[in-house]
Amino acid sequence: MTYDQPPMSRTAEGKPRHVGIEIEFAGLEGPEAAKIVSGLMGGSIREEDSHRFKVEGSDLGDVTLELDTQYVHASTDDESKLVEGARKALGDIAQIVVPYELITEPLTFDQLPKLDAVTEALRDAGAKGTSQNPVYAFGLHLNPEAYSLKPDYLVSILGAFALLNDEIRKEIRPDASRNLMGWAARHDEGFVRKLLTPGYEPTLDELIRDYVHANPGRNYDLDMLPLFAEAAPDLTKELVGDMLSKPRPAFHYRLPDCQIDEPDWTVATDWNRWVRVERLAADKEQLAKLAARYLDGGNADSA
Repeated sequence: MTYDQPPMSRTAEGKPRHVGIEIEFAGLEGPEAAKIVSGLMGGSIREEDSHRFKVEGSDLGDVTLELDTQYVHASTDDESKLVEGARKALGDIAQIVVPYELITEPLTFDQLPKLDAVTEALRDAGAKGTSQNPVYAFGLHLNPEAYSLKPDYLVSILGAFALLNDEIRKEIRPDASRNLMGWAARHDEGFVRKLLTPGYEPTLDELIRDYVHANPGRNYDLDMLPLFAEAAPDLTKELVGDMLSKPRPAFHYRLPDCQIDEPDWTVATDWNRWVRVERLAADKEQLAKLAARYLDGGNADSA
């Protein structure tokens, strides 16, 4: 499957846009997964702690393989062996239900097809996705760099995502475990209707306040807090505290499941769904038409 190109491949400043990828899986431990990545993409492996490994200088840049919980990772370079031993023991237990996560640095769009060889090799080595166990609420997270941090652009993306949400969810059919845990909830309906109402032209601060008031927390299918923390750090911290939001000029799209164990699974499928959102956001006439239909209570699907 090919990786579609969004309507704007460069930022408003004319620089190439990037996207970071996060893939959660079970069935393999960090050292084994790191060797697979290094064997395919080159680079050297560095062990940062017992459950975090980094492949440095690969064809995908630096790739991190880590157990997806902060409590098992060293926070300083001078922690005692006793503390490190406790973290290792905790991580050994936690990995029964906590996934390992493959995290890329921001990639250019033309690097994305290289992911297919990596996911295929991980699958062949025994990597397991969401559907393999009722407790595996694993996701594929995409972090596409925003074209701009201006509020009109952000409103158009949020609006397009809301309008395509039903359609995309029907295609993905998010696993029951992820729905039960509420890790990819929809945005508040009142906020969505405000977004889509003609004349809603907020400043950046107004948009952030409206979003946070209606959608507190990180566990939304389109998590905006990292982007807001980049665009307006003081205001975002005032409204939500730290919230584990590492500032970055990117959307955090967290709706897709990880089905890495399925033979035909590829990151391209969900990347292309995201590109549909960007294409609708860029088509102002169609966006307004579907918004009016939505506000009137009709079916907003663009298909």
